[in-house]
Amino acid sequence: MRGVSKGTQRVSPQRRHLTTLLTRVALTAAIVLTVDGVAVGLAPRAALASTPTESGAPAATADAIPASSSVEPQAASGTVTAQSTVARVTTYSEASSRVAYHGTWLSASSSRYIGGRVRYAKARSASATFSFTGTKVSWIGPVGPTRGKANVYVDGKYVRSVNTYARTFVAQKALFGFSWSAQGAHTLKVIVAGTAGHPLVAIDAFKVTTLVTVASPAPTPPTTTPPAFPSTTTLRYLATPSVSRPGYLSPITDPVLGTKTTRVSNTAGVRHAYSRISAWNSDGTRILLGFAYPGRMLDGRTYADRGAFHQLSQAIWSNVDPNKLYGIVSNALYRQSASTEAITKLHTFTGYSNLTIGDYEGGISDDDRYMALIGTSSTGATHLITYDVAGGSVVADITVPSDINNAQISRKGNYVVVVNDNIGTARGQGVERYTRDLSSRINLTPYGRHGDNALDASGREIYVANNAPNVVAFNLASGAGTRLLAGTTAFEYGHVSGRNLDRPGWIYLSVFDNSATAGRPGHDQVVAVKTDGSGQVEVFAFSHHTDTAYADQPQAVPSPDGRRVLFASEWGGSGAYAYIASR
Repeated sequence: MRGVSKGTQRVSPQRRHLTTLLTRVALTAAIVLTVDGVAVGLAPRAALASTPTESGAPAATADAIPASSSVEPQAASGTVTAQSTVARVTTYSEASSRVAYHGTWLSASSSRYIGGRVRYAKARSASATFSFTGTKVSWIGPVGPTRGKANVYVDGKYVRSVNTYARTFVAQKALFGFSWSAQGAHTLKVIVAGTAGHPLVAIDAFKVTTLVTVASPAPTPPTTTPPAFPSTTTLRYLATPSVSRPGYLSPITDPVLGTKTTRVSNTAGVRHAYSRISAWNSDGTRILLGFAYPGRMLDGRTYADRGAFHQLSQAIWSNVDPNKLYGIVSNALYRQSASTEAITKLHTFTGYSNLTIGDYEGGISDDDRYMALIGTSSTGATHLITYDVAGGSVVADITVPSDINNAQISRKGNYVVVVNDNIGTARGQGVERYTRDLSSRINLTPYGRHGDNALDASGREIYVANNAPNVVAFNLASGAGTRLLAGTTAFEYGHVSGRNLDRPGWIYLSVFDNSATAGRPGHDQVVAVKTDGSGQVEVFAFSHHTDTAYADQPQAVPSPDGRRVLFASEWGGSGAYAYIASR
């Protein structure tokens, strides 16, 4: 469960929409974007925050120097060469001479904007056309309750409507992104739609990726020997050592555990999506840091940054194809190429809106066949759906209470596990297990807390949950529970991950509230726990996590082989980075 507080264990609306590429169509307002006259995509749904509203000062006319630029290495080849191609990202402000405005556009000032200013318009058909040369482009702007729809065009062709409405104001959001396989000249055009009651649309900046050739040293060959597992022990309290935050890609050795921790992101806020969403692809060659949009794609072995990745909404990796992801656009399921970002529609769920993969916490069975979806029908009813991806057909569809928290297909696809906000054992309460055809239901536990699907050492399907205050593995066939850790541990306030697909018999845990768990066994630790009830654990790292802000929580997730664990942490400072721990 995401965005959990100690008392309520509820999902944060902010987190649910941070990873959106093409967001739900059924939003209160939308903006239409265009690049060279071609519409290219939807803006992500706004995160929740507060900030002052815009002023009505006249628009400035001066040209602006690009606000910032950075160089992002492309994937390196194995050939030693004196030169390499890199992707240079340049930010052009709203006042750049590359932007041509038509209609009435005014200017507003705020320290929260890139460069301190934006341009905005309210009148229908007011437009802003950005001309550039590159391989990628994104439109940056604010969202809020006074914001409305726009239409997007890329190279003169309409793509779709984009929505900048949100309940509260956020100054900087990546509203739209588009990429090409080859570098070229393009235009992106934003046309104000004039939404009734909240028509405002604003331009803060445009970011452009261009390919340049630079001198570079020979690439470092990837490590081929997988790391060993940490030593097996029993869970106990250990004082977190005082260690400075590691430098980017500069591993440190923990003085207590002897394990290695490497910081793999170089920008605060760049981190993985969640503990139940695998960061690694199926063969471990890529890592998606997909908490925000666009995400960052890393080399799965060297952790080198491959550049921005414009992931689908609710993007999850395929479990069988290392170059494939799945995600949602409006009421349709898509697949996406990890190498080109190209998307292909797989199925449209006619009659549904607000379609999600398990309410942003779902997944797909190990064989890539079955998936659990949650959708809202035209009558407003909430539906739980099991879908056969390989067969392209709906297996079952039932109505469920509207306060369902999340749903997830089991590892082998035989069951669907549903987590509810309400405590109890009746339908729509606690944690429920349905058969794949949704015809049979049992209650696993009255408490709808964090958990994840996994396999035990014998390959049986289990669901492991921090069951207030114990960590329990539930057999999905029988519902019987096995306590994995004795007594009250720090993982009462923790996240659970079973994304170690190639290492059955283990589950991975991390702690999201170190204040409430001070002095408890497992405090601040990232561990693997054996699922047989023996109490054996492997301690991978201390998370060095001190606050409870959702975006700073570790939410640890293992690699498919379970030998490495990725987690987030603000490391006692400000802003979370991504880290990988291993032996």
